[in-house]
Amino acid sequence: MVYEEKEFIIMESILLNFKEHSKIVNLLLKDWIKECDFFSTVKTRQVHDYLKYADARRKLMGMLQNCLVNFEEEERYPVCDLILQLMKFSNCNDERERTSLQEQSWYINRVLKKFDFNYWEGMLREVGEDETDVVRKIYKYIQNWENRVEVADTFYEYIENHISDEDECNELLQFAEKLVSFIP
Repeated sequence: MVYEEKEFIIMESILLNFKEHSKIVNLLLKDWIKECDFFSTVKTRQVHDYLKYADARRKLMGMLQNCLVNFEEEERYPVCDLILQLMKFSNCNDERERTSLQEQSWYINRVLKKFDFNYWEGMLREVGEDETDVVRKIYKYIQNWENRVEVADTFYEYIENHISDEDECNELLQFAEKLVSFIP
């Protein structure tokens, strides 16, 4: 999974490079951007802003796959590679490659979904996003120590007011302490 903002900008440059060399990709990207206006509340028309939405990435991959037969043989392999690169943005099966902060982002995501799904669904996840997009936002947020302290304080408060199971309480307490003491 891709966590860093700069990766979206790199992917944008790859797509724009394809656009320059392929009439099909040029037309396809124009149609894709029009359709992606639905996902983005800010109509920036910047490709990397649209790539932040899982549904927009899936739409682009589907459009590219549907057009593969229209590409010349020498264009087909780079387009397949492009589709694979797009898939990396939502691949949540890369647990072996996660850093500690990335793993903590996934844990926070799981806890939020478990204990306050309405908040997760209504406040964190935007239309067009999937779970990996939410984890990416959490990851970006907890890179700052003060924000990690805020999340830990929220966990402490939640434990105090809502958790009666001793095992869950201990697990969340240990995680909150680990989160605050984490030094990247």
